[in-house]
Amino acid sequence: MDKQTEEERRHRRRIKHVEKVKLKADELFHQAFFEPCTINSDEVFIEVWEKFEASLLNTFGQQKDFRQAFKRGEHLLRHCQKQFNRPYFPPTTIVTNREPKQTRDSQWLSYSWAIYDSYEAWRQNLSTDTSDPNLRYQSLLLSLIFESGQFNIDVIEAFNKKIAQSEPLLLSRFSCYTCLPLILDNGNINTNTDIDDDRVTEYQCYLSIHTLAQLHLWNKTSKNQWEAPVRPDLIYKRLIDNFSSSDNLPSKFRAFCRCAASWYERNRNSHVSQALIEFRTGRTSSYSLPSKNLQQIIQPQVSMPKATSFGDFHLQIDLPRATPHERTINLINNANLASFYSIMRAPFKITSGQKLSPTELSTALRSITEIYPLENWQSCFIGWLQLKLLSCQPSTINSYKNTLLKDWVYMNTEHSLTHDLTPVELEEVYQQQIDRRKSEKSRKNFSARLKDLHSFAYSYLTLPTLGDEFFHHDATQEHTRAGIIDEVLFRALLEHIHSLTDINTLDKLALQSICILSYRCGLRMNELYKIQMRNISHCDEIWIDIRPNEFGDNKTASSLRRLPILPLLLNDEKAIFDSYLQHKRSTTKNRASPFLTIGENTTKPFDKSAVSNYVGSFLRVASGLEHFVFYHLRHSCLSRLQVMLELPSPSEVLPHFYPYDKKQHDDIRTLLFKNSSLKGYWEIAAFAGHEDPTVTFAHYFHLSDLLAAPQKTEYLKPIDSSDAIKSGVFTHDRYWMMHKKHQQKVILAHGLKPLFKKLNVKALVSNSAIHLSASTTSLIPKSQDTLSIELCYQVLDAIACGHSIDNMAFEYRLNSEIIEQWFTNAQYIKSLRVTSANANSNQSRIFSKNRQHSLAPGRLKTQKEKEYAQKFNIKLRPHYRAHREQFIEQMKYCLHHCSVSHSGVYFNHPDKLLHFLEAFKFAIPNSHWRVVTYYMASSSLKEEWMLACKGLKVITEEEGKTTGRSGHGSVRLELISPNEKNILDKKHLSKYSSHLLTYLMFFTFVMVTKM
Repeated sequence: MDKQTEEERRHRRRIKHVEKVKLKADELFHQAFFEPCTINSDEVFIEVWEKFEASLLNTFGQQKDFRQAFKRGEHLLRHCQKQFNRPYFPPTTIVTNREPKQTRDSQWLSYSWAIYDSYEAWRQNLSTDTSDPNLRYQSLLLSLIFESGQFNIDVIEAFNKKIAQSEPLLLSRFSCYTCLPLILDNGNINTNTDIDDDRVTEYQCYLSIHTLAQLHLWNKTSKNQWEAPVRPDLIYKRLIDNFSSSDNLPSKFRAFCRCAASWYERNRNSHVSQALIEFRTGRTSSYSLPSKNLQQIIQPQVSMPKATSFGDFHLQIDLPRATPHERTINLINNANLASFYSIMRAPFKITSGQKLSPTELSTALRSITEIYPLENWQSCFIGWLQLKLLSCQPSTINSYKNTLLKDWVYMNTEHSLTHDLTPVELEEVYQQQIDRRKSEKSRKNFSARLKDLHSFAYSYLTLPTLGDEFFHHDATQEHTRAGIIDEVLFRALLEHIHSLTDINTLDKLALQSICILSYRCGLRMNELYKIQMRNISHCDEIWIDIRPNEFGDNKTASSLRRLPILPLLLNDEKAIFDSYLQHKRSTTKNRASPFLTIGENTTKPFDKSAVSNYVGSFLRVASGLEHFVFYHLRHSCLSRLQVMLELPSPSEVLPHFYPYDKKQHDDIRTLLFKNSSLKGYWEIAAFAGHEDPTVTFAHYFHLSDLLAAPQKTEYLKPIDSSDAIKSGVFTHDRYWMMHKKHQQKVILAHGLKPLFKKLNVKALVSNSAIHLSASTTSLIPKSQDTLSIELCYQVLDAIACGHSIDNMAFEYRLNSEIIEQWFTNAQYIKSLRVTSANANSNQSRIFSKNRQHSLAPGRLKTQKEKEYAQKFNIKLRPHYRAHREQFIEQMKYCLHHCSVSHSGVYFNHPDKLLHFLEAFKFAIPNSHWRVVTYYMASSSLKEEWMLACKGLKVITEEEGKTTGRSGHGSVRLELISPNEKNILDKKHLSKYSSHLLTYLMFFTFVMVTKM
């Protein structure tokens, strides 16, 4: 009695103290806001609020008192807002981070031991002889909870409903797992799949061998006079009817299930993590794969699309924009957000108590578009109100405006609703605003209005299309896009990109790199879009920084992170990424340039809508699963990391989803989890850019149900005859037959085959005929296809400036042996000297004195020359393989018979000229050559020279004399500059050709010759 009185006394003192805090807070508030009507701007309001906040800090010392006073101030401010119609909100608020409530407290422990002892006692009385449906039902449900580890009452209710029906259960199995798909009936959890055009929550219920045995006994039992319980409390009552003692058991079914986890983790799955137990009890949300998707990752089926054009998959989203209204700028130059709110309130103000007519409102709205220079999204909102005014009263329009205006402004200023958004991104923006509503009624109302506005804004702002299923009948129930992509389907995606006919090789590498980074490293579309060259490290592993920049902001503060790339990639994927990185680093000088670009404009990142449409369309067509979108690449990555964390040998269980061998598996685990799985889920959340694992579980982990089920080691445990027979896993005869067959070592797995047959369990057999490495050869870029002249130039130029070969190998993702070969060849060419009678002459054939410290000739200066060089290389690749000896011979002749003082190659015999022209006619026609002749008048081979020069433009430099000693004569063969017309137009210039030929021969020799 004294204790109770003392508690009451403390409570009264606390109430009295709280009242004093509130009274003091009222006093301080009224001192700061002594004239609320005079606050007419944001600046004045913030100044007054800061004064009030400072007085609270000076008055209240204890944190709990300050918090109480601050909340009181917010309450008084809301009252003032309603009284004086002031749309001001405090710039600060109080956030309290409380420790999460401990789940396994003393009460849980007490219940847990009581349940443990009760179930152990009940198991001793198990028998297969009884035909009482109530006992068989009790055995089956208790086995579901304790033996299979299903502690969520939504799952138990769905299972209860399923077995009460007369239809056979659709069981399927793979590896050591047997699952039963269930539809959960709970409006408070997300849906995760579509069945018959209805969004439902499908759950894969994995059953242990003990539950399968009880299910077989249940199927044999007559249930003519039996009725299934329909409520959780009735189910609970049935379950504990035959327990020896129920005095110490919890009164609630939910508490019973959660406390039963201790028996499961002690006897059936000792390796299960606490995070998965929390998922199984329903405290943590995570959503299963749809049945068809689960079957796809076990038995991959791929049907390659016939279309091989990137454009075939790119839905046209460039809709004609509505004709903008003619606007007259008057009084106000621009409508900022604050004034826009005022502008939108003005037409709805009622004066002198008169009712606002539709005509007056229509005129007022039209005048806004004529007076003020509005943004497109502002004009769109007004246009929608004008459209609704044709069928609704002004009071309804005012209600629509109040419901959507603030959110519409936020969505367009924070996210910019344009055609650049993908359908998935737009859904996320809309869903975020729907979720801000606190009550179910307000969410439904807001969703209906937003659907109406989107229908209008779709054409006005050229927004991406959204399916009708997004605004489905229950807008308050969110939808999680549960789905993961198997390795076979992803390999098919990379192969299809490789076969596209309407984009070039570099764009194919860019598109493949986008898919690889999302599938292996879990990058979001927006994160891929805004990667800049400076975000990519120069180390061997390659790390990418995810940072906000001019191309986009991070989704959340937790998105700021640094991710490893190459350790997560397979060998052929590393080759693809390395090849693309080589190209970008060799062609991009500005470190702020975007990394992933597709198309001619390399200053702008790729088109997100085009990539999303292509990838999503391919995945849907190739797999036959309609729910796949681009974002499932990211889902697959994070689910794979969860599998890596939880399973000791993931590739044995999911060979078509987990591709890493043991070495790479161990390396990645060490890199990400630091040899400890204690904080594994926090590491995955940080890797994904999430604040904590809750978000990762709720939206990205789709194999939690499988990972929480009993693993293979459970089925390899020995079982004695008594337990085997009374639990129904073995019949008496089969047990002793297995006992004899396996030398007295009977394990649980020996009882699976008969149960599978009796329960008609469908086998999902992994197709061993599919080999992931069989088709990867075509995906690995060949070095001669990816090593460019520009890349070679950059490397040689950097070495000439003092950079080491090892640094260049890291920088450009090249083998150091290749760079050493280039360096050796370049030094050889540089050593070639002009033969001269002057003993002091030591002139290089290729390098002028101004470039004597360089390792490469000067760059090509015009765009036409660069294009010519690129076309030459493209034609050279197939030709070189068939005419290698001929080409190398003539290339060496060119380098040994050229001079830095004159362009072109010298020939002293017509046969040599013919051989040279013949060697290069595959890429350079005769019309592109020009011959400069020397001493042809006295040549004994004049006719042969004329025949060799046939079809070439000829210029006489030195005609020679007809008298005196005769000779062979000579010519200098020049490659006519692609810019010759422009050169001739500038009359002060006299040079007719460039060093293009020497440039081509130099780099071709450097890159293909092995000294």
